[in-house]
Amino acid sequence: MMGRILLSGATGFPGSHILEALLDRGYQVSVLKRSSSSLWRIQHLVEKVRFIDVDRTSVLEAFSNGPVDAIIHTACNYGRALETHYQVAETNLFFGLGLLQAAASNGVGLFINADSFFSASDNLSGYLGAYALSKKQFSEWLQLASSPDLKVANLRLQHLYGPRDADNKFIPWLTGELLAGRETVDLTSGTQLRDFVHVRDVADAFVAVLTYQDTLGTWNEFNVGTAHLIPLRSMIEALYSEVSRVQPNPPPRLNFGALPMKPGEIDNPGPIERTSWPKGWRPRIGLKEGLREVVSEFVKNGYSYD
Repeated sequence: MMGRILLSGATGFPGSHILEALLDRGYQVSVLKRSSSSLWRIQHLVEKVRFIDVDRTSVLEAFSNGPVDAIIHTACNYGRALETHYQVAETNLFFGLGLLQAAASNGVGLFINADSFFSASDNLSGYLGAYALSKKQFSEWLQLASSPDLKVANLRLQHLYGPRDADNKFIPWLTGELLAGRETVDLTSGTQLRDFVHVRDVADAFVAVLTYQDTLGTWNEFNVGTAHLIPLRSMIEALYSEVSRVQPNPPPRLNFGALPMKPGEIDNPGPIERTSWPKGWRPRIGLKEGLREVVSEFVKNGYSYD
């Protein structure tokens, strides 16, 4: 039976695809956002959802039209725009704790959190250290808050990619560089291992948790990835191949090893097991197909080759 969902982070990259997947399957969705949030990712969906601006009204407004069956929390702050540690924690920890309290106080039966493979790392000194620490701490609070009345599912997402990602993320940035007609693109050695999972597959994982929620325990943790680690260089070369299909001129030379690793770069996040996938879910979009879609999006949006 379809239910009523409260979704945070719907204007972001994974959240926009989760919103789309929920609406496609008949869920009623209320969206928590800031009044200043850009709606470009979900412009085609704005007439189908109810928006609640959390900087203008209380989160409790979400419960004014009746009960909420589940909360899906995807809002996050990576700290890439030089936000302070407090600003990162405000979104990734304190806002989430407020949602947890609202869930417990209003009879919400299920809380689904979007976590990251970064939070499983013991290295918190890198450029995303504040993000990783805040996500790790929130997952611990989630476990503490779980109860028979409020089931919690923590979904640890691997390296997401796909359409509508932010321009400053690695794959969109590199796609732009490859299409821009430069002579060379400087890169690290590319030996870092990553599990690349398409964002629509990720969205389907959240729907799977909702679908099979009756099988959940009080505290549940799932890994959302392909269970296949590959070197970053292999992904880059696959992307290069897809760009070569549409680029009228040869793409730039890839200068591997020209850049050092970022401080605290995770070299190997560790493999995941398929047994840790959510029930009823498996990834369906292969890397080649997914990267071809990323390149097509750039071309469709009129990216210049000049």
